[in-house]
Amino acid sequence: ERCEDRGILHAVAGNSKTPEEILEKLSEYEDEYVLLPVAEDSKTPEKIKAKILEKLAKSEDEYVLRTVAGNPKTPEKILEKFAKSKNNDFLRAVARNPKTPEKILEKLAESEDVQVLRAVAGNPKTPEKILKKLAESEDEYVLFAVARNPKTPEKILEKLAEAEYESVLRAVAGNPKTPEKILEKFTGADYEGVLLGVAESPKIPEKTKAKILEKLAVSKDVRVLREVARNPKTPEKILEKLAMSGNEHVLLEVAENPKTPERTKAKILGKLAESKDNYIQRRVASNKNTPKESLDKLLRDSDEDVRKEVAKNSSTPFKTLKRLAVDKDEDVRIEAISSIISRPASEWKQ
Repeated sequence: ERCEDRGILHAVAGNSKTPEEILEKLSEYEDEYVLLPVAEDSKTPEKIKAKILEKLAKSEDEYVLRTVAGNPKTPEKILEKFAKSKNNDFLRAVARNPKTPEKILEKLAESEDVQVLRAVAGNPKTPEKILKKLAESEDEYVLFAVARNPKTPEKILEKLAEAEYESVLRAVAGNPKTPEKILEKFTGADYEGVLLGVAESPKIPEKTKAKILEKLAVSKDVRVLREVARNPKTPEKILEKLAMSGNEHVLLEVAENPKTPERTKAKILGKLAESKDNYIQRRVASNKNTPKESLDKLLRDSDEDVRKEVAKNSSTPFKTLKRLAVDKDEDVRIEAISSIISRPASEWKQ
């Protein structure tokens, strides 16, 4: 019997565990918000994806059209159509699409919209001659995108290493193509942001990275401390030190760092579950290391976005998911049903 419940259809279509044969059946529905996740699922056969995307490209819903324009599986002829649009949101989506052909990116590089130019500058398929042209821009974020692009050649990176913007210098420092002579020069930089970029470079020896991160761990800038806490190369002893920070955002990054000991993670997440900051609550609710009793506390939170994250968390107990499946908010119910479907049969007997 064909299901017509929108909530269940959306949950099943958006579930990464949904088998191929079900995805094929879902592709026959008319609901665009059922078709979108089916077109994005790696298990959906290519022919069906192309058919769905061609259908969705005729939608009147701007969100649907933007999503199609940004989908790497969207056929070239549809991308060409979007590239002729006067809607800058569509142009940006095409410019960001990693499968957009070079000829379309060359055309988009002539746009007067700076955000379209930023997207072109960051696309790994953008030709070198276009990157060279964009490296002449006066916009900080166009230069930043060129400096981050893994396709940007050494010669352009050497030029950008003289830029006046700290963000651009940091992007140059973190680019895998940046020559070692520039990285050595940056190691003595006064800008903390540039040092953070050096610490991210794959060309810098581990000992040098550890020294830089240790130096940055005493910064008075919370943004720098967050970056140090987030860096997977930060030594455990520094993470333990940062775990005593009074700043919730620094603590959150420590709790999500793969190098942080499990006990320290659980302790921090338990503490952060008491936060009054909605953003912090959502991140804690989505963390698989959050203690079950803290997830239960967050479940009682009045904010549906927090409860939605609890419903999506793979560590949330099955009995908690069953309660969320009858939540007053439809989006929470959809996420809970989706999580229940993906759980092994052994849990269903609980």
